[in-house]
Amino acid sequence: MRRQIFETLTLEKIVGGGQALGTLADGRKCFVWGGLPGETVTVRVTKKKSHFIEAIVEEVISPSPDRIQPRDPDSYLSTSPWQIMPLEIEQAYKRQLIDDAFTLHNVTLPAAIDIYCDNVAYGYRNKVEFSWYSESVVSRAVSQKKSGLALAGPGLFSDDVREATMTDLCFEAKGEVITFDGFLRVYGGGKDELLPKLHTGDTLETHEVTARQTFARPPARYTEGSLVKKLEDLGIGRPSTYATIIDTVQTRGYVEKGDSEGQPRDVIVLSYNGEEVSRDIVQEKTGSTRGKLIPTPSGELIADFLTDHFTQIVDYDFTANVETEFDKIAAADLAKSAMLHGFYTPFHKLIEQSGGIDRSKVGANREVGIDPKSGKPILARFGRFGPMLQLGATDDEDKPRFAPLPKGAKIETVTLEQALEMFKLPRVVGQTEDGQDIKANIGRFGPYIQVGKLFVSIKPEDPHTITLEKARELYAAKLQAEAEKNIADFGDGVKVLNGRFGPYITDGAKNAKVPKDTDPKTITHEQALEILKAAPAKNTRRSGRRSSTSARRKK
Repeated sequence: MRRQIFETLTLEKIVGGGQALGTLADGRKCFVWGGLPGETVTVRVTKKKSHFIEAIVEEVISPSPDRIQPRDPDSYLSTSPWQIMPLEIEQAYKRQLIDDAFTLHNVTLPAAIDIYCDNVAYGYRNKVEFSWYSESVVSRAVSQKKSGLALAGPGLFSDDVREATMTDLCFEAKGEVITFDGFLRVYGGGKDELLPKLHTGDTLETHEVTARQTFARPPARYTEGSLVKKLEDLGIGRPSTYATIIDTVQTRGYVEKGDSEGQPRDVIVLSYNGEEVSRDIVQEKTGSTRGKLIPTPSGELIADFLTDHFTQIVDYDFTANVETEFDKIAAADLAKSAMLHGFYTPFHKLIEQSGGIDRSKVGANREVGIDPKSGKPILARFGRFGPMLQLGATDDEDKPRFAPLPKGAKIETVTLEQALEMFKLPRVVGQTEDGQDIKANIGRFGPYIQVGKLFVSIKPEDPHTITLEKARELYAAKLQAEAEKNIADFGDGVKVLNGRFGPYITDGAKNAKVPKDTDPKTITHEQALEILKAAPAKNTRRSGRRSSTSARRKK
């Protein structure tokens, strides 16, 4: 288990990028995300170097009067650290950063620098960078360039360096022009077409102006790797548990790893040719992903339910704090009983409050349309095992029929045509060689074929299109596997079987492993009974505990 490091310090000032700077007891500098000057904070170390460390604020002991609640708590630690302060304070710190930069290099400005602001608190910020060098440094660089000692490879780039002397300073503006035509030969076009030469005062003629409608892009979906990084940043889990967490959410059907083709979307394009404006509508695909973790309808429903009724439990900070308490328990700094009491007492209250929630109101029920054959409504709703389709009402004389949602469809988006196709199942594919019907269908665990009481998974085959030849092949393979599974059957319920963990003996109520030095094929009925008799009884402690708990509650 990775041991996290925490430090307590007082922050001194804001440095470039929005980090706060403080000094540890050993003299090392600490660059902190999420802190303000003057604050005393407890931080979690994220990067440790010999001369400095980087950290994230875990607890603000003495908050600054300038601190405000960030609008987006998940972003201010990376993309926008300025969210924890008002706009006017942000501008003051940025002005000071520029002044400090000039002071550091002994540059005296004739007047204070004014910072332009559009007075919009949130949104994209342009970035300005200043660079200056002593005249001797620039002269040396120019001479090196002229002598062929420039860092860029010869014949690849041409640098345009313009000098402007101001006492002992030289401001520099840089630009690059591609001179090697390998790029141009691959992609076509001439040099002037890609980067025409422009001069001050040139008049530009309008050939075409295009305005294309754009949409805000949602955050990218997680891959397994990016999810691990996010968990690490939030302090949730440990390296030893990351794999288990990711496997659990997939095994329980909350997310699926795969591809999403996305949905088409209309985009407005305006074009001006110098005389008139034309309007066109083109289509683009949005929401397509490759190899990402995509939430399932069940996962979305559970996430919404937990967010609505268990806000404290699904809070990132709460989960990270529990992980920290686990570390303290491992280090003998916290009693396990105290931690469990602090967790389960409020959690039990949440459970009691959620007991009165109407299950019928959890999840969306949507009428897809009317079945043309029966005239009954088709509903898309959430059932015991996830989203499904229902043909007919529950209060009808005839029991309603059920079918799973088509792959990739949701309760909100499934169409009547898709629903009708699903109710064509079960489908009789044909007969086995001995004349039994082979039915194809989709169940809780995916597509399958059924022959009598035998069920055979047909993943990744489609039950709507699977051929009789393929169905017979899968059925024969299943029969062979079942035959190999049954080593011996003594007729009174006692059997010798091949199990997941090796051969074993069972009478239906009790299981016993076959001894390693015994050939399971040679076991007699009497030997099987003796092995079963000598085997320990099943552990019923769990069920007993559950029963006693129920009894106490009834009292």
